[in-house]
Amino acid sequence: MVVPAALLVELLWRQAGGEAIPDAEKAKATIESLHVLGVTPIYAAYTGVLLWLSAVLSGWIENWATYRRLPEALAHQPRLVYAFGSERMQRGGAWFARNVAGLGGNIALGFLLGMTPVVAEFFRRAARGASRHADHGGACTCGQHARHPRCLPRPHSGWHAPAIAVVGVLNLSVSFTLALWGGDSRDARGSLVAAARIRAVIARLLAAPRDFLLQPTRAAAPTATKAARV
Repeated sequence: MVVPAALLVELLWRQAGGEAIPDAEKAKATIESLHVLGVTPIYAAYTGVLLWLSAVLSGWIENWATYRRLPEALAHQPRLVYAFGSERMQRGGAWFARNVAGLGGNIALGFLLGMTPVVAEFFRRAARGASRHADHGGACTCGQHARHPRCLPRPHSGWHAPAIAVVGVLNLSVSFTLALWGGDSRDARGSLVAAARIRAVIARLLAAPRDFLLQPTRAAAPTATKAARV
């Protein structure tokens, strides 16, 4: 989904008279950095850790907002109620309660991904491309189109498409494994429970792989819930 979306944005921007989104040097560096036999798998696994950390921070932010009763405070803030009305602020407070975890998690992930090159540069490491997220394919697409504006982007070599697939798999597998393994860290039987959960996820993947790509039907939802509680 990211690749055609990035290509569409690039084409529309060119039609509007804009220059290539990445310059020639940046495009070349972006394309060359994505190689399945290089450090890409290591960076992808590291990004999976960042995804897990952002999920932990998302839960912490939601708990903090609930404990501090921020949705209620937002809904009853006198100046906001005076400006927008009580009914609108009630809806705004409910919206904030539903979305504070997602907003907090996405903002946290943005900072984690954005600060990785800065921290790497501080320690004199290779700062360029120190993480690999699943949407790196969009950057690669824009880079290819910047180098070949008159044709559709095509891989610089046969290793780029597998590299994007490896990045996506490692992002999800590492972050989900950490989440499953650390869910019961306070329990002495936490490792056993985590192993049972991982086995349940693998069994579900083999039995109904479609559910990992599309939303399960209502009839299959209780089975999925039961498997998740094992």
